[in-house]
Amino acid sequence: MDGAGQCLVNCHSVLIRASPNLVLRSVVSLIGHALRIYQRFSRLRKELNERRAMRDEQATGEKRSARSAVASPFRDRNRQTRHCTCPSLIARHTTTRQKIIATGNQSSRGYTMIELVVVIVILGVIAAIAGPRFFTTRGFSERGYADEVASAMRVAQKIAVGSGCNVRLTITTTGYNAMQQAASGNLCNSASSTWSTVVRRYDGGLLTGTPPTDANVSGPATMVFNNRGSVVSGATNLTVGAYTLNLDAATGFVVVQ
Repeated sequence: MDGAGQCLVNCHSVLIRASPNLVLRSVVSLIGHALRIYQRFSRLRKELNERRAMRDEQATGEKRSARSAVASPFRDRNRQTRHCTCPSLIARHTTTRQKIIATGNQSSRGYTMIELVVVIVILGVIAAIAGPRFFTTRGFSERGYADEVASAMRVAQKIAVGSGCNVRLTITTTGYNAMQQAASGNLCNSASSTWSTVVRRYDGGLLTGTPPTDANVSGPATMVFNNRGSVVSGATNLTVGAYTLNLDAATGFVVVQ
């Protein structure tokens, strides 16, 4: 390996010992593996070039021997005859040698140190950007919980319309739940200030839920849906991490943005 490659290897050794961050250590380790691969590749390419040079030298010697063998019957001829034969042999030998050299140059062409360093830098940048996404699920958790709360809003609205009784949906940092006013016979007491009747989903489960441990939920927020599906009181928006739930008060339509 040349001086630049050895310098990168030394820098890699220092960084891998001084990097407490797991992602950075992974990037530095990746660079180290790439440098070791380049070192092996350089050594292998050098060996191949040496073998190719030996074959070319051997082929040149054989061609010289063949040329001497072809030219020997004409040594006793006059000078003109010899001058007519030798240039043609030299021309054929020169053409063949040029082809061999051109083929050797094409086959021995490899990656330069600059190209390898550029590739390593690009891989390092990609790993630094995409790596953290593999070690945290906050973005996925917040998006999933935002969709869950939006679904709870839609269910609460539909139950309010279907039952004819208002539904209050309360959302806090620890979860959400839906309640209706106290029952009065088969209906609810719209004048009651007590929200004591639990609201159930279509499958019979309670309309409640809790956020993931790594989700950042703003709150508290309370909204009341009437029998027409409108929001008669309470908040009309909520934030879950980087996502915002916008609730239209007139129609009860909710959008996650």
